[in-house]
Amino acid sequence: MQKILTALPGLALRQSVKHYLQRECDTTDVGMTESVPARSQNILEFQFRSRYAVEYLESNKMEAGCRIAIVGPQTRQLFRLGVTGPMEEFVVVFTPTGLFELFGCELNQFVDSAHEADDVVGTPMRALWQRLGDVNQFSKRIEIVEEFLAPRICNARPSIRKVVTYINGCSGAVQISDLARKTGMSVRNMERRFRTQVGLPPKAYARIVRCEQALLMKAANPEWSWSRIAYELNYFDQMHMVHDFVSLSGKTPVESFSKTAYGLSLSPQAWISFSTGPS
Repeated sequence: MQKILTALPGLALRQSVKHYLQRECDTTDVGMTESVPARSQNILEFQFRSRYAVEYLESNKMEAGCRIAIVGPQTRQLFRLGVTGPMEEFVVVFTPTGLFELFGCELNQFVDSAHEADDVVGTPMRALWQRLGDVNQFSKRIEIVEEFLAPRICNARPSIRKVVTYINGCSGAVQISDLARKTGMSVRNMERRFRTQVGLPPKAYARIVRCEQALLMKAANPEWSWSRIAYELNYFDQMHMVHDFVSLSGKTPVESFSKTAYGLSLSPQAWISFSTGPS
């Protein structure tokens, strides 16, 4: 049995933090695996009990996950997470530019990877992890994290947040050359800033956002066919959408919809699922 809690940040942090998430479950008897498909978000993750075992699908390499991890955007399904035992985690899900704004991290170094947060942000992370571990109330953990993040708001770096918001508003169905003209940036300058502040080039980011939006659209309108969703999102045809899904997650839209794991870039209540074997 799993317990999942989510909450929006305080108003002062909403430009940089998308939401908070806490989940708990005991996998001692059955174990748990979850695939990580492409996703647009970057996260700060705190593990308090059993740690993930990370399996890299292309090399079959296994390693222990970080207690405190900064995980960047994912461009495709590259690894699978497994855990056995009681699991408890607290996650800060940033907006696409949020980690750059608050911490000045260049996001291109985090794409398709996870890093020890201590190595990136410094020793304050260890003290923050300790404070969060000393309590288990979700609301109290949010207070502690927002107390930690609040001083950074005044010194937040300027970013391309408005451009990212525009892409999201178009559900990823946007021509990058048109977007560059609208913003007065060259395509090359836009790509450079996206790689630094979001981690991905704008075309790759928009492609992932469009697939995420397709899943959300299906959840909101279960009677809609996938052909209609492809049409609504301005795909050339349904097969174009299917190709994007397979490339990004290794699954068709139908498979992704029925078994989307760890989808922190989507609605967490609807999109977190566990399995008890390889997926």
